[in-house]
Amino acid sequence: VLMAAGIQRAKTIITTLPKDADNVFVTLTARELNPTIKIVARASEESSVSKLKRAGAHHVVMPDAIGGHHMATLVTRPEVVEFLGMLNGMGSDNLELDELRFEDMKEDFHGKTLKEMNIREKTGVNILGYKDPEKGFVFNPHPNTIFKSGAVAIVLGNQEELLKFMQYCSKHY
Repeated sequence: VLMAAGIQRAKTIITTLPKDADNVFVTLTARELNPTIKIVARASEESSVSKLKRAGAHHVVMPDAIGGHHMATLVTRPEVVEFLGMLNGMGSDNLELDELRFEDMKEDFHGKTLKEMNIREKTGVNILGYKDPEKGFVFNPHPNTIFKSGAVAIVLGNQEELLKFMQYCSKHY
């Protein structure tokens, strides 16, 4: 089935079978057939997470645990859940998160600070985070942060603002 689906040329596979053992088998097989593929796997049991990672999964998602945590948070912090729902496109404001990699950014912005890029004023989006290639994620990056090779900006806005952002910053628009 994986061969018929084109596993050898695929960039990513998501395996969500109901049994963890089956997801481990698919992960192992996919990794063998395509060593460079990105693998996202589902797990029901905590003990399966490490097995799926050893089998070659990049990310392991436990939907039942996520659902349980979400339900508990609805009781303890309902406004936080409502706000996060807005980020997932579930609210009336239709806010969305997006990302832009340094390599996809217009050369005019290379070597400039976030302040010099003037993104908020020009597009309306907020830069929530920055993934530094050495330091990892930085929440609410300082205006003097310089966007550098290998970095990724995480931005928040509505669809119109995100389109403006991409047109302003991305070399692909």
